[in-house]
Amino acid sequence: IPELGTYSSCNTLISLSYSGSPFVFIKGQLVSEIVPIQINAVSFSVSPLLPSGLNLDSLTGIISGTPTEITSAANYTVTATNNIGDTVSSTLNIKVNDIPPSNLSYSNLSPVYSIGQVVTNLPTVTGVVTGYTISSALPPGLSFDSATGIISGTPTAVDPLKNYTITASNSGGSASASFTLTVNDVAPSIAFSPNTLVATKGSAITTQTPTATGGAITGCTVSPALPAGLA
Repeated sequence: IPELGTYSSCNTLISLSYSGSPFVFIKGQLVSEIVPIQINAVSFSVSPLLPSGLNLDSLTGIISGTPTEITSAANYTVTATNNIGDTVSSTLNIKVNDIPPSNLSYSNLSPVYSIGQVVTNLPTVTGVVTGYTISSALPPGLSFDSATGIISGTPTAVDPLKNYTITASNSGGSASASFTLTVNDVAPSIAFSPNTLVATKGSAITTQTPTATGGAITGCTVSPALPAGLA
């Protein structure tokens, strides 16, 4: 009789736990096996079903596999049963993130634009992106689309060379690209009318003033040198 009592006591004792929760996995990446700490369990079940691609071994309670779908954080209850039908449960929190984006770049990483120039600078990236951010505001007239990462618009003011960093993100992580951007003034254009001048040696000429269009003129040069006495 004492032997039978000891046997009964050993077989009614049951426990179950999992170490490491919450678990965060990446879609498409093999997970390290999650091994339960258990006593006297002979079968296991889980509710609700694990994320697609993950499996619970009904004999060992080990969770393994490669998740195939993105899922938000959720609780999953594993129930262990011993050989006389006693049960005990343990709850795990599991989340599956997307594969992080990578290889972010732009069609032009060092653009030099002019005032009034229509601009479109497109990103290329590997993987799914849920949003883009930029490190600082673009020059006036240019805009940044946080959904697509596209830089577009028409610059309206001179802006010296600046460095920018754009980051593409999803639930699994992010990728960044750095580039420089400069906005110059519109190139000036000048003309003289008439564009032919006949002068007489020793006689002052009428000052010839050009008409100018485009951006502000910061300096003028002439080639070849003017005749002696003219400036």
